Amino acid sequence: MSFPYEIKDLDPETSREMSTHFSGGREGYVQVGPEKYLIGSIYRNQAAGYYNMELRDDDLWVVTFPRSGTTWMQELAWLIKNDLDYDTASKKMLIERYAFLEVSMLLTKVLMKELIEESHHDPKCINALKMMSEPGYDAAAKMTSPRHFKTHLPLSLLPPKLLDTCKDLPGSIRKVSQFLNKKMNDDQVAQLASHLDIKNFKSNPMIDTLPEELKGIEKEGEESFIRQGRSGQWEESFTPDMKKEADEWIKKHENKTDLRFRV
Repeated sequence: MSFPYEIKDLDPETSREMSTHFSGGREGYVQVGPEKYLIGSIYRNQAAGYYNMELRDDDLWVVTFPRSGTTWMQELAWLIKNDLDYDTASKKMLIERYAFLEVSMLLTKVLMKELIEESHHDPKCINALKMMSEPGYDAAAKMTSPRHFKTHLPLSLLPPKLLDTCKDLPGSIRKVSQFLNKKMNDDQVAQLASHLDIKNFKSNPMIDTLPEELKGIEKEGEESFIRQGRSGQWEESFTPDMKKEADEWIKKHENKTDLRFRV
């Protein structure tokens, strides 16, 4: 299979810096294409598979930056696509309704070994990890339609033939429903907006991001995966220097696209 971009190993100096900040990437990183996207080294052997995977007309894709409201958008889009089937949504985990396309790239051999040891070699955990380590494009080929995917990969690394949220939740719902060619009346929009309200969303057990077999490996005291659901929260964590560096990076790189971020 063909892949149009060059994949290079990350230079040793940056690799050492990365390892001091991100302990999970112990098998190294690569840089991909002219934008030099930074991805775990597992990607090198899977890049062509993602780029060339076969699409279907009824696929639903949620393509986002990490920590940008992905889980919220998954629930919104799935419910609209499935005619507001709250019954199934209340019984079937979100991770069962969506395939996390590149999850296999997170499971390095070192991490898999550690997780298995932490589970005391629980067969259920081993089986779950085995399933998650299958490349997303191979797993996708076995899925029945309609398929639902979430991914954080850049669009340019996904099949060439291949949405945003705002503070107006009902307006966002109407925009997504129009995109999916689904008609919704005002009562249905209000019901979905209530379902997606951050207070209700955080307490929804079906949006947990770990399969039941891996629950025992969670670290106590860690922040909930679903945080506060409001824009600007990053300002509470960024120092002035970090904000300046981020602003300069965005200004430099957004000129290469037609994207414009509101500040």
